[in-house]
Amino acid sequence: MNALGVASSEQLGIGIDPALHNRLDTHYYTFRFLGIAVGSLVGTVAWAGGGWSAVAGAGVAATAAGPIVAVLPARRLFGSTTCRVPGNGVQDMRAPYVRLN
Repeated sequence: MNALGVASSEQLGIGIDPALHNRLDTHYYTFRFLGIAVGSLVGTVAWAGGGWSAVAGAGVAATAAGPIVAVLPARRLFGSTTCRVPGNGVQDMRAPYVRLN
């Protein structure tokens, strides 16, 4: 499953500016690492507080939160679905392979 996520992340970069692709990769791996670190911390705290049942409860809560976060509009989170790319105009973050300029 891990290889599938990395492969799909790399496929999104085809056809976009290399500088933007590098930034997207940096964000992907940074947030992936942070998610793993936070998950480890939550699991450790849950284990110390309630054993396997607390760890399982934390997993169920994280699983339930995933779809909720996935359907939140990007505009609410970031104020816009576009970003400025130096030298390349505006890039639409909803479809990174489509150039707007």
